[in-house]
Amino acid sequence: MNLQKKIIYINLAILVAIAFIFLIASIGESGNYAGMGYGLLMMVYPPVHAVICFIIGMVFFLKVHRDERNKQITRGFFISAGLIAVIGPSLCFGGIGVIDAS
Repeated sequence: MNLQKKIIYINLAILVAIAFIFLIASIGESGNYAGMGYGLLMMVYPPVHAVICFIIGMVFFLKVHRDERNKQITRGFFISAGLIAVIGPSLCFGGIGVIDAS
């Protein structure tokens, strides 16, 4: 497996693990505001994760030594940032639905 795929899979695994931890922490909520804590955490975490991935990608993009390894790392972090920006809101609203249904 090349380095680009490893970076993408690791970042997606981190996203899912953090979402699962937030979900477990918020599953006991009940009443009119059930799921609001999870929703607020997941509205903040994925954009921050995506921005961090983008910044790391920019650091490797602007690095002086432009070998194939740096190109794979750059592409991996840029693709991860895009995927996290797309998948993050789905995890947010899906988790709220799960908490609200229980």
